Amino acid sequence: MLGSYLAFCLLSAALILNLIFGAVIIRNRRFGYAGLLYCIYNIFFFISPALVHTYKNIFPFYEMTSPSDLQDSAAFMVFCFTIFFFLGFFLTKARPIFQFKNRIISRPRFNIFFYLSLLSLALIIAKLGIMNFIIKRSEFDMDYIGQGPFANAALAFCRVLGFYILFFVIAAGKKTIGLNYYWFLIAALSAFLIVNFPLALPRYMLFAYILAFVFFTYRPEKKYKFLLFSGFFIGVVTLFPYINFITRGGSAGVSVIEYYSKSGDFDGFQSVMNVVAYVNAKGLSFGYQLLGALFTFIPRELWSSKPYATGQSAAEFMGYPFTNISAPLVSELYVDFGALGVTVGAFLFGVFLRKIDTGTILFRSAEDLISRSLVAIICAFAIIFLRGSLIGVIANIALFIITALIIGFLITRRSSKNAK
Repeated sequence: MLGSYLAFCLLSAALILNLIFGAVIIRNRRFGYAGLLYCIYNIFFFISPALVHTYKNIFPFYEMTSPSDLQDSAAFMVFCFTIFFFLGFFLTKARPIFQFKNRIISRPRFNIFFYLSLLSLALIIAKLGIMNFIIKRSEFDMDYIGQGPFANAALAFCRVLGFYILFFVIAAGKKTIGLNYYWFLIAALSAFLIVNFPLALPRYMLFAYILAFVFFTYRPEKKYKFLLFSGFFIGVVTLFPYINFITRGGSAGVSVIEYYSKSGDFDGFQSVMNVVAYVNAKGLSFGYQLLGALFTFIPRELWSSKPYATGQSAAEFMGYPFTNISAPLVSELYVDFGALGVTVGAFLFGVFLRKIDTGTILFRSAEDLISRSLVAIICAFAIIFLRGSLIGVIANIALFIITALIIGFLITRRSSKNAK
């Protein structure tokens, strides 16, 4: 039954490392949320399912088997990525990668942002029809909104703006807004629930919203980090299958074990194997896939040779009829730069995540609103970033990060005690 003994051992070692260092991050106050999220993704969404699939030699998409040498190569890449990521993470000094200090919320600026945002959303909702927003994801039809990049941009704009109206009302708080706080909160929540109707959202976005509020509000103390870890464990075995059923439809009688071993939500290791096979046949892209992710905002009409998502290209190569497939970060590095890219990229990513991790600890004052918001948003989307494909998710993540930065500067001013 065991697909590959070597692959199983390498994946087991990688899982043990994530469990050990995850425990270290939870217990140690010098570490925040970002590093823990990396461990959570690997433990619950990537490596543990990979062990189940490798043990059975049956992988979720189309219940395919895989040659032992392909399993070995993919598992070796995962193991190397794990080692070098933790080296980069734990050897990096605890200094934030950015910090926007000495800025506080300006009530007049905040009021302008709030009312203009509500007006913009009201006009768009009136134009497109409220029922086109309040609908289950499985029943949503983009044709009712429109076709092309502008229609997609309009939908994305509504969702992002609807989220940030609520986010910054809560971030500003009653102390800043004053007697109108509860009116602001009710109006913001109403707008949010229309344009971000929970059953219409991709699950990663729904959970990113929740996590953003958590990371912004709660300092990463030991108890909160433990609750975060426990919450993901409970979510994987209970909440995730249920949300999958109510948003996408399907069978309500699927057991948790069956969902964990067969669901495409846990296809990460299969996707890594697909990419390894794709590279063996087609060769490395030498950064072209990464270039596609960096310039994903350029329409394909203007860039005819723009690369497709790594997971999609690998799935097409493997002959899948369904190609909306993930591509974990390790496979994104491998398709561009091979094994060397996996090791160097993992180390650099560990360094970067340590800088973000430090921000979750340091940015806690009212005058760090922009920094604190950015760190919360980056961490909120960390798991979908790790899952990939980068070309498929980076545009949405970048939109949320850039919008947070813009709104943050629009609604704040320099603190008077630091003004010249």
